[in-house]
Amino acid sequence: MIFSEEKWKKGNEQDANIPLSASLSFTKVAPSLANAQDMFLNPLLGSELVAELESAYTQENPGAAMTTLLKMSQNAVVNLTLWYYFDLLQMRVTDQGFHRQGSEDWQQPYKYQEDRIREGFKLRGFNALDGLLDYLYDNADTYPAFKQSTAYTDKRGAVVRSKKDVEQLVYIGGSTLVFLRLRTEFPTIEENRLVAVMGRTLYDLFRGWLSTPNTFPSEKCNCTLEDLRERCATVVVRHAVVRVIQQTGSLTDRGLYFGATVATGGNDNSSQPASDMAIGDRLSLYKSDASVAEDNLRRFLSRRMDAFFDNHTPHHIIRDNDGKQAFFAM
Repeated sequence: MIFSEEKWKKGNEQDANIPLSASLSFTKVAPSLANAQDMFLNPLLGSELVAELESAYTQENPGAAMTTLLKMSQNAVVNLTLWYYFDLLQMRVTDQGFHRQGSEDWQQPYKYQEDRIREGFKLRGFNALDGLLDYLYDNADTYPAFKQSTAYTDKRGAVVRSKKDVEQLVYIGGSTLVFLRLRTEFPTIEENRLVAVMGRTLYDLFRGWLSTPNTFPSEKCNCTLEDLRERCATVVVRHAVVRVIQQTGSLTDRGLYFGATVATGGNDNSSQPASDMAIGDRLSLYKSDASVAEDNLRRFLSRRMDAFFDNHTPHHIIRDNDGKQAFFAM
């Protein structure tokens, strides 16, 4: 684990991420920290890089690169621990069951305060993971063990690589949960929409180039692989948003909501589900954006990758009208 009782007590390493009370003992939080690391951090970094990270944690001078990675990893794990185990950490479990702790000097926070605190931990934790992955991806040569991880190979070979690609097109409030929900639709969109626009041959070449960028035939194209990926990502994201709204009527992890200010005691912010008309208007807008994105991709391919795109057979009927009394109008 990338935490220890000695540093937790003497070094106050948790204060670099969250100003926690010194009365929060390492014994109380250690199992939760270990589980959060196993659930959220280890699958992203891979076993080899995690082993290097844990080894560096025990060293006095692990080096600038590993020190930076340790700080970013600890920040993510601490916040996600306090979010995921928020309720359990407030309880004392005995043979007689669960008991809520309290004192005469300190009172339990109000419900709306707990909700805000929990939401803050979740947002900071997932944002820290996103930042960690972006940092590792941009500095992969500095951390060669990361290149063996599933997260690296998946991201390198993906059309839509991160929630930044989504956030540039559709506002999702920086929510990793929304991105994960949209990502389940990406394979279907790629197969149904990108193949229809690009053709199977060009699409298969494109996916191969994503995994092995140095094979991209730039001499035959008036573009870069990143240019092509960004335009394909626009199509995928636009259509994924449409599919999610059609299936669930929601675009956030709590649904498509409009905010309002009302008198509700301790908290004056209230959210109400969007009306069917509002959802329909938003859906029509997203469908229009998706159609425009497809048209833009077709024009881009015909201008910049005509050596490949000319070989694509369109789905409409092709007929020579010369010398015919009846003709097909296109």
